[in-house]
Amino acid sequence: MTEVEDILCAHYVDCMKYHIGVLVEKSLSWYGRVTLHDLIEQMGKEIVRQESPKEPGKRSRLWLPEDIIQVLEVNKVGETNE
Repeated sequence: MTEVEDILCAHYVDCMKYHIGVLVEKSLSWYGRVTLHDLIEQMGKEIVRQESPKEPGKRSRLWLPEDIIQVLEVNKVGETNE
């Protein structure tokens, strides 16, 4: 059983398959694991990029290698709204 199935089974015991169907309907893919639809992932990345378009060190998350290298080279830790 996968981790997602374990979690759903712990919370919803008898209707796990129904809840997996709900996840799939919410634009998540199900191939034995849950993955985001590519467009949802791109939208999330754009939202984070807009936090600070020119200064990656001020963003809440980094995923592009060039942004990570820039932040590490400048030795800055970004401030977030958390």
